[in-house]
Amino acid sequence: FVGSIFATSSIMDRYLGYTKSIMEHGQNIRPDWRIEDRDFETGFIFEPEKLMLPLERPTAFVCNCDLTAGVLIKHLEQEGYSVPEDYSVVGYDNFIFPGTCDVEITTYEVDMLQMVKTLVEIMNRQSKENDSGGKTHIVTGHLVVKNSVKKLLA
Repeated sequence: FVGSIFATSSIMDRYLGYTKSIMEHGQNIRPDWRIEDRDFETGFIFEPEKLMLPLERPTAFVCNCDLTAGVLIKHLEQEGYSVPEDYSVVGYDNFIFPGTCDVEITTYEVDMLQMVKTLVEIMNRQSKENDSGGKTHIVTGHLVVKNSVKKLLA
């Protein structure tokens, strides 16, 4: 997992989802495979050469966001590796800054428009029913693989 888990609650949530999946598949969590991606004081994501990758590496990296995925890919390329031939890299948010990397990656897209629509529907229903809320609502996302979108089930 590439991401500073104490930087934001969303990165922590993504890391916890990652660890849950690892455990559900009968694998051990490797503390040396949790890689910091940003400076603690500034919050800025590292330049590629500042990423500290372990000597023994996994075959795939799960990144907390697409920007981090792009930085990791640049780092791996600087070491002479290529993605996806040598390593698999997955991101989150389906937004990568232009020029960050030239490789298409697998990413989980946050469907903000659908989240807003769902929120408005919930608020309208609660105001009509005099409901104070307190329920959890799940909005499904999309897995984007090389510019194709596949609907995920909630």
